[in-house]
Amino acid sequence: MSKKLVFIHSILLIVVIASLVGMFFLGEYFRSVKLSEAEKSVERQALCQAYEGRWIQEFNECESMISTSGISQDVCEANGGAYSSCASACRHGEELYPCLTVCIKVCAWE
Repeated sequence: MSKKLVFIHSILLIVVIASLVGMFFLGEYFRSVKLSEAEKSVERQALCQAYEGRWIQEFNECESMISTSGISQDVCEANGGAYSSCASACRHGEELYPCLTVCIKVCAWE
């Protein structure tokens, strides 16, 4: 095979590999951008449970009363949530019983 033909084959191989790599990364990018709300909720619930929090589907939030568990502010905000280190235990109007005056760590998503 001539050197010119080897050179052309090498260039074509590089272009094909670069295209495949590019398609992979673009696919991953668009997959993360196009997650439905249901998929986002499932991922957030899994994140909450991984940090030993309690997922509240109705309010799309993760809460924790124990100071050593739950999502940290950094993890919450890195995943698009709004963090509160001292939310009210009665923040959703569930006043069937007297409200406890304790801080609840909460990571909430809109």
